[in-house]
This record gives sequence, structure tokens and C-alpha cells, in this order.
Amino acid sequence: MTESDGARATAAEWSWLAVSLLGALLLLVPAYDMWDDVSNLQWHVASTVVENSPLILLAAGLVAGGVWLARRDGTPRYTWTVTKWSVGVAGGIALLYAAVIALQLWAMGALKPWVLALDGVLFGSVVAFVVGVHNAERRATHEQLDERERSLREMYDVISEQSLTFEEKTERLVGIGRDLLDAEYGSFAHIDPETGEYTVEVVQSESGDREPGDVVPLAETHCQRLVAEERTIQFEARPFDVPEKDYGTDVGFETYVGTPVYENDSIYGSLCFLDRAESEPFDDWQLTMVELMGNWMGYEMNRKHLLEERQQELRQQEEKFEEFVDSVDNYAIFTLDTEGLVTSWNPGAERIKGYEESEIVGEHFQVFYPEADAERGLPEQLLAEAKETGKARHEGWRVRKNGERFWADVTIAARYDEHGEHVGYTKVVKDQTVRREHERALEHERERLEFMNRILRHNILNGLNLVRARAELLDDEEMVADPDAREHARTIYERVDDLSGLVETMRSFMNAIVREADHETKPVAIRDALAEKVALAEDAYPDAVFETRDLPSEDRRVVADELVGEVFENVLSNAVVHNDAETPRVRVWSSESTTEVHVDAETGELLPNHEAWPDIDVATEERDAVVVHVADNGPGIPDEEKNAVLKKGVSELQEPGNGFGLYLVKEMMSAYGGTVEVRDADDGGAVFDLVFPEATRGERASASEAREEAERKNGVSDP
Repeated sequence: MTESDGARATAAEWSWLAVSLLGALLLLVPAYDMWDDVSNLQWHVASTVVENSPLILLAAGLVAGGVWLARRDGTPRYTWTVTKWSVGVAGGIALLYAAVIALQLWAMGALKPWVLALDGVLFGSVVAFVVGVHNAERRATHEQLDERERSLREMYDVISEQSLTFEEKTERLVGIGRDLLDAEYGSFAHIDPETGEYTVEVVQSESGDREPGDVVPLAETHCQRLVAEERTIQFEARPFDVPEKDYGTDVGFETYVGTPVYENDSIYGSLCFLDRAESEPFDDWQLTMVELMGNWMGYEMNRKHLLEERQQELRQQEEKFEEFVDSVDNYAIFTLDTEGLVTSWNPGAERIKGYEESEIVGEHFQVFYPEADAERGLPEQLLAEAKETGKARHEGWRVRKNGERFWADVTIAARYDEHGEHVGYTKVVKDQTVRREHERALEHERERLEFMNRILRHNILNGLNLVRARAELLDDEEMVADPDAREHARTIYERVDDLSGLVETMRSFMNAIVREADHETKPVAIRDALAEKVALAEDAYPDAVFETRDLPSEDRRVVADELVGEVFENVLSNAVVHNDAETPRVRVWSSESTTEVHVDAETGELLPNHEAWPDIDVATEERDAVVVHVADNGPGIPDEEKNAVLKKGVSELQEPGNGFGLYLVKEMMSAYGGTVEVRDADDGGAVFDLVFPEATRGERASASEAREEAERKNGVSDP
């Protein structure tokens, strides 16, 4: 605030003194009159006091009024306004009286008291007229504000009323607009510029000559201009350049207010009000109210249509879901309300749980649970979890209608309506009894095989170690002089080493084959393993010829493990052992191809033995592959035996040379997610094609991270 503003505020605050001083000055008038009456006219004091008492009271009232202004808890602006009116009116009347007195003295040389009194009446009448006009204007302003507030509140009440439809709200808004504008005709209509049609949707008219559904040519309406200019149009007196429009009625309209109603950024129609006679000019408030109504209608239509589209989509989804549910009989799919009461029932539920729809709908779903689970509140716990997190899963025993128990995999999902309100649950149940029994049988079989594996490793390895130690003693020249005996001893412990290696191979084999779900594969560079086993075969079979070409590059990684060398060794050995050529010839090379593999549908992770993962959604995909080819010049394999040679039963493998190595090859390639195939060579003999899925970048990165983590834990770091 500036110094001048502060000074004005202080002056206004103390302006009450002017009112009190005015009253004090006016007290001098009756005081002088009483002195004159007593001293010159010899009146009694009581008589003159009575005569002047009205003036005394009025003057004293002004003095008291100034004091009241000072003590009143008001603003300086209020005090200044009262002071200005009081002093200003008093000064104005004083000047008028002074002018009248001066004129009488100038013209007549004397005063006429009765004229002065009547002049006072005249002056008071004028002041009263001005005050009356001022009060009337203020009252009219208040009434106008009240009317505007009432109209705005009515519009808000209509718009916010949830029980009314869009059409009902529009009907009431048109009525509010007619009252606000005092219009004979109000309508909300759809406009089609392409066909030139004006279709009435809501209409109110004193004459009743238009009804909802009527179609009028757009050219017969003032809304044609509204569409062309895309803005609110209004005139209280039809301009000379605007032709008369009758809206399909008998008489044209001279007054018009119309605003466009938009839907999705394009004009849907118009909200308009008309009168046959000219009217007063519209104020900004009236036009604003009309535009507010039109804007709300456009917004509400957009929201309504979006909601209808959403509801239609939901209905279609529900219909598709119901069709799907009705077609599924290997899953129990049914719905519950918020309290857990069954509200729908599909054929799968009837087959699995044994209840018909008429028997179970309306019953609480806890009847499906064993008594102990129901008593500890498991059904309610699952519903609470589903409501809180959106879904709950559980595996456990459930009870059929006949009391039989079955092992169930259960999913409960919370359901919500289009407004986000919780309306119940969808429950999906799969009977997993057979799978569970199968898994328990497999686990039992694995335990038995593991027991046999440990006995095999413990007893046989201990025995072989003892035989080897004794054979080494026999190889000592000091203990055994006969060279032939020592040679036999060396053969014994060499064979013992072979058998020990075979036992370790069987350990790895059982880990890979028996424990399918636990077996881990990794990216492996097979070039070194293949070259090593070819060199070993050359040493083991000096009479055979081995040729290699186009071996996999060193950076190629395939899905395998540490037993991949055993696969190559067995195939190479088979190519020589079963070869009847004078000089066995074995050719080894590689090529690139693709193969179909099984993967986790959600993560894309390779599942070599996908049958061991019953709870995973398995998908198939085409993947790059490395194929290792091993060809021989032997007698070949008849077509009818090509598949059988890789499918020898365990009972057949007890005979020497009956294909134990190829059985191992087939099982190991299956564990890698690959395949082994047998075909005829072009120049006779057989070709074994070993197809290895190539490791993806993600699998190679995961393997690298796992290796680094293992090195970190073991205290090993790269130099």
C-alpha cells in the first residue's frame, strides 16, 4: 500500500467525525430558536423546548450516529460511504435553501416561511425519489442474481441426478432454457448436413406443432447458419439479411438463440430457443447458460456412447466367455457372488464335482472342501486373498457330491463390473488326481532307481577298486616273475578302469534320464568334444580310417552338458564295431539346419523333456540347429530296423553288442531337446544325424552369469 492509499484509508476511518460535527452544528439551530423565543418573545422555556424537540432529537441522532459509526465493527469504506451520503445530502439541501432564500430576498426583500416549508417538502420528495430508485435498482440486481443462481442450481441438479436418463435430463434442460429466455419454442435436434435433415429429439412448444421424431428440412431452420459458422448464433430481432424460418410450423420466428452440440469434435446437432415476437436483447449470462447446456449435452453424449460401446464389448466378451465355459468339460468353471454363493455352473463342473446346476446354484462353495479345511476357514481365506490381490491359487483335496475326494488345482479370480465395483468371483478347478498319482508313482520309482544307483556305485566301485589294487600288486616284478601273468594283471586293472568309468557314466546317465525335471543343460562348444572323441577312436581302432571336415566353429554353442562326449564316442564306436568292411571308414562333418523344440510358452525357456513339466504351458518353436553327421561304409541298416535300433528295451540290452550305446545316444539327445536319426549313406553304409538345438543369446548370457557367480563364490576371478 502506498502512502497516499494509507492516508485515504485513515481519512475514511475517521470520517465519522464529520457526521457528528454536522449534528452538533445543526443543534445550534434549535438552540438559537429557543434563545430567541425566551429572550425576545418572552416564551416559556417549556413551550419553546417542546416546539424545537424534533429538531433537537434529529440533531442529537446525527451526533449519536457518528459515534455509532466509529464504534461499529465495519470497514473504513462503509464509514466513508455513510458520511459521504449524510454530509453530501445535507450540504445539497442547504445550498438549495440558500438559493431559495437568496432569490426571495433579492426579488421581494422578504421571506415567506410557508414557501420555505413547502420547498423542504419538495427537496425531501426528490431525495426520497432518488433513494427509492437506488433501492429499487439494488433489489432488481439482487433478484436478478437470485434468478441466475436459481437457474444455475436447477441446471446442476438436473445434470447431477443419477436416476435420470440422458433424454430426461435434456427435456428438463430445454425447459430451464425456455424459462430463462422466456421463449415459446425450445428443442434439441440432430442435424445431418449431408442429407440436409433436422431431426427433432426433444421439443417443447406452446403451440405443440412439433413432436420428437419429426424431420424438418435444415433449410427451414435458423440452425442452418449455426452449422455453417460452427458457433453460437443469436438475435432478438431477426436481421433484414436473415430470411424467415418456420421450422415446419405455420408462423416464422423472429427471436433465436442456438448453440452447436458436438460429438467427437464434429457437430451432432443444435440446442435452440425461439420466439415468434421480437424480444429484449439477451445478456451474456443467458448466452453462457445456453452454451453450458450445449457443452454438457455434447460431453454426456460422448460419455454415453463410450459407455454403450464398453457395455457392448463387455456383453460380447461375456457371451464368448459363456460359450467357452459351456464348451469346456475338463475344467469346472463357475461363478460366485461376493458372499461365496454359487451363481453359475458349467458342464465341466457337473462332471468333476457331481452336482447338477439346479442342485448347487445358491449354495455356499465351502461344500466342496473337506470338513477340516472348511472349519479352519480355508474357503473364506481364498476369497479374501482373491479380493485383495485379484487372484488366489491353491492345490489340495476337494470333495465330490458322493463324498469322494479328489486332488484339485484351483484358481479364484475377483470379478468387477464396468464401474469397478466388486461383484463376485470366477473359480476354475481342474481335477489333478491322476497327475498327482502319476507324479507320486514317478517319485517312488526315482527313489528306487536312486537307491539302486547308490548301491551300484558303492558296492561295485569298492569291489573294482579292490580288484585294481590287487592287480597292481600282481604287476610287480618282485612278486610275480612270469611276464605273461603280469600282462594279464595289467589287462585286469585296465578293464577295472573301464568299468569304473562306465559306473560314473551310468551315474551321469541316471541324473540326466531318471531325474528328467532336475537335469540341467547349458550352452556347450561341441567342436573340442567331437575332435577329442575322434582322436580317441583313432587310437582305439587303429585299423579304421576316420575322416573329418567342416566341424562346428569354436564359437558355436549348442544345448548339451558334460556327457556330450559320451554321445560322440558311442556313435563313433558303433560305426566301427558293426562294420564288416575290410577297412572300416568313418566320415564326420557338420552342417546347419533348424529343428522344432518345446519351450515354456510364458518365458521361452527350452524344455528338453517337456513331458516332465505338466504344470507348464508348453509351446513349440523353430530354432537354429547344428547337425553332426557320422557315416560309415558298413553293411547299413534295413529300413524296417532303423527306428528299432534306437528303441531297444532294457531287457534286450543285456546281450553284448545289442545297442546299449545307441540307447544312451537317443536318451541323451532327447535330454538336450535334440534328435538322432538314421539314414542310408550315398555310397552304402549308414549315417547317424545328431541334431543339436543351438543355444540362444539369452541362454548363453544366463550360463555366463551362472559361471561368474560360481567363480565368485569359489573365490576365482579372471586375471
